[in-house]
Amino acid sequence: MFLDIGPDFNFELDDAQRRITPQCTALVCVHLFGQMCSPAAVRDFCRDNQLRLIEDGAQSFGASREGCHCDSLGDLSCLSFDPTKTVGAPGSGGVVLTDDPRLASKTRSLRYHGKDESGEFTELGYNSQMSTLSAAVLCWKLQYNGVWQERRRQIATMYDENLPTNFVRTPGPVCGIHSHHKYVVRHAHRDRLAAFLKSRGVECGIHYGTPLHATPVMHPWDGTDDEFPCAVLAAREVLSLPIHPFLTDEEVYRVIECLDAFSRVHHPIAA
Repeated sequence: MFLDIGPDFNFELDDAQRRITPQCTALVCVHLFGQMCSPAAVRDFCRDNQLRLIEDGAQSFGASREGCHCDSLGDLSCLSFDPTKTVGAPGSGGVVLTDDPRLASKTRSLRYHGKDESGEFTELGYNSQMSTLSAAVLCWKLQYNGVWQERRRQIATMYDENLPTNFVRTPGPVCGIHSHHKYVVRHAHRDRLAAFLKSRGVECGIHYGTPLHATPVMHPWDGTDDEFPCAVLAAREVLSLPIHPFLTDEEVYRVIECLDAFSRVHHPIAA
């Protein structure tokens, strides 16, 4: 089943409590855009409802909250090294983390066509092996991740302090340490704002324009827009501004100036 989101774009535990059924066996906890969900609240919910916890930290590598590091929370925790993530492999890549020996053995088997420790193929699996070259590049890049994440935080602070907040809704207070994989603002006329920025050479993105329940592949499990009002509204309003560690201050202020220019020729309409 799907859950609605809250103001920080992460799922709402209150909604999970309303929807849970005896058939539920696991919770997938997605730390979206770089902001962790509350570890204590998620742990308590899973314990009280006897659920396995699968943690999706693909966008929040390096984030932490309440003394808990991202990807240390789940029975299984998943990381992505896609080139679009804060640390990207050449091509793509990913890691599954667990301290459960049984789950570790199962994951190793599934990543290599279902081959067990004896060398027999005992179930259908996947070809999900990272190349040695990709792993070597990642090991080299990881030594710079602290510096790169600090630069992302500096850029996010520049946006926080200078964007016209009477005109766009900025991400709001950060709980713990944010990885700032994305810097997402909201505006009621998002498409018009995006077109304005792009016409002035400022690239921006929409993450994400279609709620999960409305995607064709999910039709067997879909719901209605009325069930997920916050996710539906966010899909209409969200816009990701440029944020990566190689932006210069001048480039960041150029983005801010373009948003200021848009706000001067339109009525202040905050999302």
